[in-house]
Amino acid sequence: MHRLELPRGEARFVVRIAAAGQYWLFTQHLPSEFSLRLVGADSRDVTPRAQHDFDPGHSHDERVGSFSLESARP
Repeated sequence: MHRLELPRGEARFVVRIAAAGQYWLFTQHLPSEFSLRLVGADSRDVTPRAQHDFDPGHSHDERVGSFSLESARP
């Protein structure tokens, strides 16, 4: 397993696959949320054979940009 720490902004990473086979890619967010593209050695897009989107159990409301919590307790 390899954990990839992404910098802010656009980035590209090369993943070299030594042998043909089935591989899994797990992401914290949906691939569409960060424009994920998988490209083969021939520079053509690679289409996943399967994709499973898990229900995150929460949603994001675009109307709320930020919030603050304050307490009088030390």
